[in-house]
Amino acid sequence: MRRILLSLLVIAATLPVACNPGSAEGEGEGEGEGEGEGEGEGEGEGEGEGEGRLVISEINCQTNDWVEVRNIGSADVELANITISDDPTDTTHREALPNAPLPAGAAVVVDVTAFGIKCDETVSLLRGASVIDSTTVAVARDGATWSRLPEPISATSVFAESFPTRGERNSAFNVADLRVNEVDCSGTERVEIVNTGANAINVGGYVLAIDSTVAGRYTLPAVDVPPAGRLIVAEANAAAASVGFEFNIKCNGGALSLSDDNGVVLDALTVTEVAESLTWGRLPDGVGVFAVNEETLGTPNAAPVVLGAGVFGVTAFNDINIDVAVADRAALNAQPSTSVPCSFAFESDAALACTVIALSAGVFQVSFDDLARFRGLENVVIDTSGRDRSFAVDAVASALFIGRGLLAPRIGFARAVVAGTTTAVAVVVEAIDGRTLKRNFVSSKHLYGGAGPLDITAADIAQWQVLDGDAADRADLLDVATTIAPFENTAGFLAGAASSVRMGSTIRFLAIDAWLGSAAGYSNGRGNTFAHLDDAGQLRLLPAAFDGALANDQPTFAGGSVVVDACLADAPCNLQLIDELDATSAAAADLELGAVIDDVVATVGSAVGNRGELDASINALRARLAARSAEVDADILAAAP
Repeated sequence: MRRILLSLLVIAATLPVACNPGSAEGEGEGEGEGEGEGEGEGEGEGEGEGEGRLVISEINCQTNDWVEVRNIGSADVELANITISDDPTDTTHREALPNAPLPAGAAVVVDVTAFGIKCDETVSLLRGASVIDSTTVAVARDGATWSRLPEPISATSVFAESFPTRGERNSAFNVADLRVNEVDCSGTERVEIVNTGANAINVGGYVLAIDSTVAGRYTLPAVDVPPAGRLIVAEANAAAASVGFEFNIKCNGGALSLSDDNGVVLDALTVTEVAESLTWGRLPDGVGVFAVNEETLGTPNAAPVVLGAGVFGVTAFNDINIDVAVADRAALNAQPSTSVPCSFAFESDAALACTVIALSAGVFQVSFDDLARFRGLENVVIDTSGRDRSFAVDAVASALFIGRGLLAPRIGFARAVVAGTTTAVAVVVEAIDGRTLKRNFVSSKHLYGGAGPLDITAADIAQWQVLDGDAADRADLLDVATTIAPFENTAGFLAGAASSVRMGSTIRFLAIDAWLGSAAGYSNGRGNTFAHLDDAGQLRLLPAAFDGALANDQPTFAGGSVVVDACLADAPCNLQLIDELDATSAAAADLELGAVIDDVVATVGSAVGNRGELDASINALRARLAARSAEVDADILAAAP
């Protein structure tokens, strides 16, 4: 169900120029010349002295659409029955303003989700069916919004391309030589400023700001930034006696602006939340629009490196040699295994020092030093067990999880030599570890795993292995278990445990796990699962392995696992689970999992020793996949209210 979110920000119209939470500014030449149409028609609003007057003051049409409406009159205006629309004749294209009075000289910002605003269409402000104000948007440059200018605005002010200044005074769009180039808002916050011009610029008196308050502004020291030079401004650190800005940059929609010593806005952007080890930077470096960026402060910006490039994918087939000293082989292959030193050779790459341990018979985890990672990876799993004779189950399960937007191990294939033993076809599995987590989540405190059965209960806390984070501190997992426990067989889980569980991703995980029907999965066996806790102490369940998926006719709505039981006992959660199961069935068709199987056969078919066995296993998997879709669809119909 679509939820309409409104963001209300009431401000004084006399605020000085400051930061703006708009989109990232892109490359462009000159000032916007477009003029608004139908400004200030005034229908339904008084226009005389002492009366309120509503006008559109700014529109963002480039992702996360929003409209700023101002009361430029001298009296409060009631916003009941006031809407924004891109088609006044279509009642479904209406975004309501909050039903509250808007003071004279103040503004309200409304996030538009009922329809999408195009950068070349007419947007109207309505009271009922009557048009109060309208303008035809004419935004052509990346990062620009459409605003009345100059300040202070009036009903006769014309529209032009502008910097995004959501809730603040409008500011004309320009492309200055000095601009914000990269923002790191994780940990110690840092901002890189770059000079793209031909002359040195002394930034003394320039202001970096998140808002117009004194506390939200930082005056830069008198430093020359040469052409192509980079200035890194960091958060102040009292412990290290370092100077810098005292404010906190909000990672999720926070505003940041750079103004010169005359108060002219040179650059402004909205910071978008990215994974913990990445930043928000211009691509291409210095001149492009803001996007997810590899952490490159002090050096040219670059798109994030793909971890394990060339290693994973159903068409990947490589040569891997894990060399272990003869004296260490018995310890490696024993159960339980001992971790031993190794040398790891991948295709023509230089060999890397490593350690290797057998997770189970024929399944080896290889770990690398931080200074010599394997194509950016800390760990990789090589499965030589041959447990799946089709070699395609892991690939299908991984594709379904990833296709539904969840973090899951990626799959590849290799001819592997492990401690002198050659396997014609090995499955290469991505290990979810600290580095992977920091590339995918905005924060990561703990990753818990281990051989099942394990559940999110107080009794099992000590049995979980800490795979990433402080091994001596499991308080966060205990807190989550304590929060969930009262709802195991009682209504209220979805609302009552929302502070401790990332409900959206966790319920989606439960649906995919149930759809795959593995007796070793979380829903049926409390296994093959990671518990991830972020800095807010919220739980995500993640797939750790796929063994047993699609192998048996497991119940879709199996109980016995505490999170599943809590969700099934709570009607709103149960409905959401059914919706996610339905979406998973649709995804199984849309992702063309049969084509994934075809690719696996094409990749490994010539390498397997027994092609007849492979073909029989593949045919059985195809039949099981089709049957599972029908089973889940029938269970959904039976369970629907």
